Amino acid sequence: MKTGIIILAAGNCSRLGKPKQLLVFKENTLLEKTVAAAEQTSFAPIVLVLGAYADEILASIKEMNINYTVNDNWQDSMSASIKVGLKKNYWPRARNRKRNCNCY
Repeated sequence: MKTGIIILAAGNCSRLGKPKQLLVFKENTLLEKTVAAAEQTSFAPIVLVLGAYADEILASIKEMNINYTVNDNWQDSMSASIKVGLKKNYWPRARNRKRNCNCY
């Protein structure tokens, strides 16, 4: 069984009023620090789940080599973002193996 990492970055940061993922701390954004920490592990895949500020965050991470997906229903709950991340990385491949085809 594979263990991956889902980085949740879909919230709207209502109290802060701007995407905290893009706040700079010691020369890097919080998101860059999070992705770098995830890349230091042996876990794979790593997927970033975006939502409220997806366009702004995507523009800032274009240099990063990371899988991402967008949760269009980010305002529903944190678990909605987790589900989107799981669907992006695990469920389709598991279905493919079960059916023994590459057609999903």
